[in-house]
Amino acid sequence: MSGRAAGTAPPRIAWRVLDTPIGPVGLAWTRRGLRRVQLPSATAAATRRRLLQGCAAPVRPARQGPSWVEAFVARLRRHLAGQPQDFRDVPLDLPDGTDFERGVWRAARRLRPGRTTSYGALARAVGRPGAARAVGRALGRNPAPLVVPCHRVVGANGGLCGFSACGGTALKRRLLALEGAEFTGGSRAIDAAPGPVLETVPAGSCGTPGRAGPVRIGLRSTSREGRGTPRRGAARVGG
Repeated sequence: MSGRAAGTAPPRIAWRVLDTPIGPVGLAWTRRGLRRVQLPSATAAATRRRLLQGCAAPVRPARQGPSWVEAFVARLRRHLAGQPQDFRDVPLDLPDGTDFERGVWRAARRLRPGRTTSYGALARAVGRPGAARAVGRALGRNPAPLVVPCHRVVGANGGLCGFSACGGTALKRRLLALEGAEFTGGSRAIDAAPGPVLETVPAGSCGTPGRAGPVRIGLRSTSREGRGTPRRGAARVGG
């Protein structure tokens, strides 16, 4: 994720709204990378309005983007049709967000399709144990959902908690189900991996002191092969 140096002119932003299996999805990008992903509103026009509200001028509509955008569009449509894709290689150009928020987004981006983690585990991963609610707020300001997969962060007991996109937790449930998640008892996720996955968060990525090195994120598989019992821990928060 890149940031813009002080005093430099903002890059031109191109945008489009595309049809997908879950409804109209808006994309905005610069030559450096993806700037925004807007999950569906009730109509394509409403999706466009919400997309452009989050974009600084100048913006221009585009029927087609550069090759990396078109490749992402094709993969996104497959993903939303139930063929999970890994978007960790998609370039991002996100100039906004505090150091803490950007660190949370980076850590969340390491969650592969078919995996979930809790808000509390993500807080520990970025060096802020006990900051589950702050993690939830940071994810609520995520400008590029799906690419920064905030829908894969759930409550400590597997509950879906909140989701700031239109559609709320119903959309969050659907996105996880497309990746193979199973739910029971309303919005409660029941699948879990047998153990944590080792990840690395760079030092200083979250605006807190610490050393670079391995940090354990309590990832939980939502695939059918990885069933288990969700751990207890952080409080339920919005995300």
